[in-house]
Amino acid sequence: MKLRTLLAVGAVGMVSAAFATGTTTSANTYGIFALSDTTSPDLMISVPWVDCADVSQNTFVSNVVKTTNLAAGDYLILKDGATYNSWVLTGTAPNLHWTAQQVVTSDGVTATPDSSGKRIARGMALWLHRATPSTSSPIYLFGQYSATEATTAITAGATTMVANPGTSDLKISAITGKFSSGAPANGDKVMLNTATGYKTYTYNGSAWTYKTTAASALPALPGGQSASVAGTATVTDSDVIPAGKGFWYQSKTGAGTITW
Repeated sequence: MKLRTLLAVGAVGMVSAAFATGTTTSANTYGIFALSDTTSPDLMISVPWVDCADVSQNTFVSNVVKTTNLAAGDYLILKDGATYNSWVLTGTAPNLHWTAQQVVTSDGVTATPDSSGKRIARGMALWLHRATPSTSSPIYLFGQYSATEATTAITAGATTMVANPGTSDLKISAITGKFSSGAPANGDKVMLNTATGYKTYTYNGSAWTYKTTAASALPALPGGQSASVAGTATVTDSDVIPAGKGFWYQSKTGAGTITW
């Protein structure tokens, strides 16, 4: 996973403006995440930034996921509590924009707010679907840097989209330590899209593990041939949640707050 973080983009421009006008102004620190390992058409991405104009405000959907390297028909999905919102990319490059879509679920039809009016908090996750994924065409996440901790509430019995808004990858084994209140419970699950496909990790009360196919060797056959039988093994792996990406947290009974 390649992650490039470019900071102080806005600061340079503002300093130049100050010299040109003779006025004094404070500099905001803008940031860009470039997610470049985008081989999957479906990707859960993080909201790592806050609003460009006001660091105390959450950013807008229309601002955080830039349309560069995306195409008309690509779409975003946001699970906000029990409500799903969706935006599809319309127009022709370079004049693409996120257009609100109605979402049909078993609970009925939800009208999605305009992308320029829907704020999403740092630490939330968006589901991005791309018709043509590419490792050579990064996805850019833009906004203003904030040193304030980002939090995600985990509700008992619910499935939550959780994202890593930091600049460092997080090991699966470290999820437990990210709970600033509450804790995971026996049977909670984390579903993560890895380079080898989806993996489901289950919390057993002390560690996050997943089941994998394992081969058990049989005694050597006549002629020196060998054989094995397929089975399953429960293992603890070193998979990580990359910076800028997310995962599903399916709570059985666990509840609390994950803090980044």
